[in-house]
Amino acid sequence: ATYRDTLGTGLRTDVHVGRFTFEFGSTRLVGRRVFLNVTNVFDGAHVNVGRDNRWRVRAFLTEPVLIDPTHLDKQSSNQVFWGTTGEFRQLPWMIIGPYYLGLNDSVSPTRRVINTYGLRIHKNAVTPDLFNQLDADNDGILTGSLGLDYELEGTVQTGTRGDTDFFAYMGHAQAGYTFNAP
Repeated sequence: ATYRDTLGTGLRTDVHVGRFTFEFGSTRLVGRRVFLNVTNVFDGAHVNVGRDNRWRVRAFLTEPVLIDPTHLDKQSSNQVFWGTTGEFRQLPWMIIGPYYLGLNDSVSPTRRVINTYGLRIHKNAVTPDLFNQLDADNDGILTGSLGLDYELEGTVQTGTRGDTDFFAYMGHAQAGYTFNAP
């Protein structure tokens, strides 16, 4: 369900309940896999609340669906996967996106409890859709300078697997430049 003016507040709210796939943040940790012949699927609820293009907050609570090649797929009531993220666009050249992901898994031989904390700061690169919007004359020449695009992401993960505590981290940085050329 999509509500474009939730309770007269001007907020857009999207609610998904049931079985779904989704992408979260940079999609490095949660996202549709491009080259797999199966997609990660979840049963649960996903809520997205935001104002225009300035900010949005997303949250989900799911049970991952176990893929079984010989039977119908079913959710695992012994696994719970949840998380929340924000995207804040207070400056035209920067989107700030803090996030949290949690997993409680009692299916594996040794129980796992994982907490993931991250922060992503980026400026969107030009996509084919954006290119077509900017190229209003359809002559292949963009108007205006598009310039630098970038992405910085850092993640820390803590948790337990059986009786063992663990700590992990990930860092990612990339930059590019889009020229005003055909």
